[in-house]
Amino acid sequence: MRKHCLSPILAASGLALLVGSAQAATVLYQHTFDGGTGSLGLVAPDTANTGIILGADHGTSTANWVITGINTPSFTQAGLIEDDTQGQLAFNPVDGYVYTLTFNATVSVSGGGDWSGLGFADDSEGDRLFQTGVAWLIKRGNASTSSAFTDGTASNEGSTTSAASTETYRIELDTRDGSGLWDAYFYQGASSTAFATATNLGATLENSIDTIAIGSEGSTDTINSFSLVVAIPEPSSAMLVGLAGLSVLTLRRRR
Repeated sequence: MRKHCLSPILAASGLALLVGSAQAATVLYQHTFDGGTGSLGLVAPDTANTGIILGADHGTSTANWVITGINTPSFTQAGLIEDDTQGQLAFNPVDGYVYTLTFNATVSVSGGGDWSGLGFADDSEGDRLFQTGVAWLIKRGNASTSSAFTDGTASNEGSTTSAASTETYRIELDTRDGSGLWDAYFYQGASSTAFATATNLGATLENSIDTIAIGSEGSTDTINSFSLVVAIPEPSSAMLVGLAGLSVLTLRRRR
C-alpha cells in the first residue's frame, strides 16, 4: 500500500510560509494628550484593549488613568504633568511576549536634575516613579540625558545624550525566556540600538509589575503621546533551521 506524505517541495513551501509570516502585534494602550485642562484621572485611553489578547490576559482590565502624587497632583488631559505627579494604567505582563512601551515628551530644561519618565512599575510601592519603577527611564532637564533604571532605588543602568528637549523614548520588555529571565531594553529617538540593557530581571521584580506609569519630578512637563504594544515575535532563525531539519527527517522516515 502506498503511503501518502508531504513532498519536499510542499514541506519547503510550508516552511517558507512560516518564515514569511509577520509577527502578531496588538496595541494594548494608546493615548494622544490633546484634551483640555481637566484632570486625566479616571479618563479612558484613546485605545484600550482588554480581555484575552493574542492568547493571554495582560492585565488591562482597569483601563482608566489613575493619578497619584504628593501635595495636589495634576496631570491634565492635554498632557501637562506637574511636579511629583504620576499617571498609571493597569498592566500585568506574562511569559512569552515582547511588550513595547513608547512615549513622546517635552521636558523642561530650566531645572537642574528635574525629569519626566515612564516605565513598568509596581503601584503598591509609592506615589512616584522613582519609588514604583521596576524597568523605567527618565529624561532629565539638565545635560539632556536619558537614564535607565531597573528598580525603584537602583543605580543608573546606562545613559545617552540628545540635544532635543522633545523626544521619543521606548522600553522593550522581553518575557520570552520565562520567569526570572525577562530582559529590558531602553531606546531614545529613532535609534535601533539600545542605550541600556537589563538582563534577567529576576522573578521578584517581574512579579511586582502591575502597572505602567508616567511621572514627573521637580518640573512641569508636557507628555505628547504614549502607547503600549504586545507582540508574539517571529520564530528565531535557529528555531526555523531546526524545524526545517525535522521536516526533512520526518519525510525520510516516512519513505
